[in-house]
Amino acid sequence: NRNRYPAPRYGYGYGYGAPYVAAPVRAYGYCKSPYQIRQKLRRHGWYGNSVIKLTPRFAVMRSHRYGMPYRLKVQRCTGYVAKVTPIGGYIPGRYY
Repeated sequence: NRNRYPAPRYGYGYGYGAPYVAAPVRAYGYCKSPYQIRQKLRRHGWYGNSVIKLTPRFAVMRSHRYGMPYRLKVQRCTGYVAKVTPIGGYIPGRYY
């Protein structure tokens, strides 16, 4: 009776569903164009968007919000803003 059922495996990929496999990076033609990224950023309150650098996964852009300039790192395939950095050394909320 003991050999009738195999012992449970709790290692990578066993007992917790399929192992995680990262999604492949889409090629240039399948991700959002700079124009589409600018449109999405504008809908979410970012203005004066200009492209600084394009890579297959990310677009680095300069943009303004509430009158402050920022540098944005945007995922090209999803349009998600991954990182926001103020330009000029000013950090909102610090008054000293």
